Amino acid sequence: LNSTWQTATTYDDLTAVVGTTYYYFVQAATSSTGANPSAYSISNTGFSAAIAPAPTNVSASDGTYIDKVLVSCSPVVGTYYRFYRSSTNNSSTATAKTGWQVSSTYNDFTAVAGVTYYYFVKASANSAGINSSNFSLGDAGYRATVVSMTNKDRNVLVINTSFKIHPNPAKGIFSVNFQASAIQNATLNMYDMAGKQMVNQSILTTVGDNTYVLDVSTLPKGVYFITLQTQDNISTEKIILN
Repeated sequence: LNSTWQTATTYDDLTAVVGTTYYYFVQAATSSTGANPSAYSISNTGFSAAIAPAPTNVSASDGTYIDKVLVSCSPVVGTYYRFYRSSTNNSSTATAKTGWQVSSTYNDFTAVAGVTYYYFVKASANSAGINSSNFSLGDAGYRATVVSMTNKDRNVLVINTSFKIHPNPAKGIFSVNFQASAIQNATLNMYDMAGKQMVNQSILTTVGDNTYVLDVSTLPKGVYFITLQTQDNISTEKIILN
């Protein structure tokens, strides 16, 4: 297989077809031209492992947590994962945040609050990362910012974060979901592309997860903007009606 004589006692067979078993033999000689060659050694079998497919459905939390960004991908039995982070949506600038692990989730407690990061994942069939996959598609995520404010001579912590709309695009009915750390009055507004207010709904938040359903089936199809206004913050998200 190797047509030249060499002093090294190792050989990398880069021509091996993945998954195919080969039998390997070795000869020895007294010179680089193959003088006085020995008989062939006893054979040994070997094969090249398959390269793992890139992970799919990578998802990073968008301000859901005040202490971390939660990153996950679709799990596959017998697969190890390594999570990477970058400040841009470019895997070539990503640095590893974990070793090779069996868990398909990663809690990024080092994320700076309010800073958007891009997360990527690689997969491998073994804990050493041999024959690892290409990078997955990236997903952006960020850790929520906590703002301290005074309200009636007492301190109140309010999560300053964006919210999620589901489904989006929607056919007229959709839900708005966000996290709050205090009970307070808030307002949901909806505007068209011209800035005209189409919906104005007052809500009372609860501690933790909040979900509100809006039915705007009477509005024409198009692009709109939803704003969530609390006592100290205004967040905006785009919604498409189709």
